[in-house]
Amino acid sequence: MKPSLLLRLGMARSLVLISTLMVTLSVTITILTLEIMEVEDWAMGVTLAIAIPLLLAPIHTYQTYRHLLALEKLNRELRTLATTDELTGARTRRHFFELAEEAMHQASRYSFPITLLMLDIDYFKRINDLHGHEAGDRALRVFGEVLREQVRAVDVVGRMGGEEFAILMPHTRLEGGQTLAMRIAQGLKQAPIAIEQGQVHLTVSIGVTECERGGRDLNDLLRQADLAMYAAKDRGRDRIAVWRDGRPFLV
Repeated sequence: MKPSLLLRLGMARSLVLISTLMVTLSVTITILTLEIMEVEDWAMGVTLAIAIPLLLAPIHTYQTYRHLLALEKLNRELRTLATTDELTGARTRRHFFELAEEAMHQASRYSFPITLLMLDIDYFKRINDLHGHEAGDRALRVFGEVLREQVRAVDVVGRMGGEEFAILMPHTRLEGGQTLAMRIAQGLKQAPIAIEQGQVHLTVSIGVTECERGGRDLNDLLRQADLAMYAAKDRGRDRIAVWRDGRPFLV
């Protein structure tokens, strides 16, 4: 059940409870007051004692509901800030590791393949140095948009630091990771970065590795994908390398 629905049900129960308590308390105080004052006609007093709380309780409950909704929205925003990279929309490094560890555990438990990509934007420092940090931020935003367009909903995308990213693909063999890598590289070529002097086209070096049936350490998988990625960079950048048989192979 959604948190907002649970909140509404809780507020409805609170309205009934608050109304009951306020009416009971108001009637009790009114009766005691009328007895002390020795008033014989109680009808008007008791009517007001019931009516006023019934009018005030919904107002009080509504205001409380508004405050709780605002608090719930703030909590969602804080969770997003803690788990999502602001520029790219990717998971933060810490959150990526949490989700990736859980995915690796599921892969081991149910014996399904999982593929990992490591990606590094080529010459990113040069973009910052020559065109400024605003251009670097635009490059990261465009890169994040390309990733979101190409990955599946089940894939986990994380910004590992600077211009380096990782993508974990559950239920995917090495060939599927290689296909995604090629789509990302092609997508970047169609998404130029606007700068004062014109346009800059991003390229990316990508390493791909596979865990066939789970049971592997995540750090070991990251190391293999990282080595494959650096092999792609060493061979001229804007390339894809896969880890197979204990070493990287260029695609």
